[in-house]
Amino acid sequence: IMKNYYEILNIRPNAAISEIKIAYKRCVHLYHPDINRDESAAENFKLVMKAYKVLTSPALRAEYDEELKKKSTNIRED
Repeated sequence: IMKNYYEILNIRPNAAISEIKIAYKRCVHLYHPDINRDESAAENFKLVMKAYKVLTSPALRAEYDEELKKKSTNIRED
């Protein structure tokens, strides 16, 4: 199953880079394993890092958005 990086960072799909950075900083503070001792914190932290990497790279984001669009289209067709 494909993760929705926009949902992970709690941002809109058309969010600007500045909004992504703010959301990333907020999420890092919430899920950093040194701060949050919850068992799922480390895994959530990795997802936040991956989401940030993809969504702040124009090339990776375009590729990701295309894949996300394909997935949502396939779901509606089923």
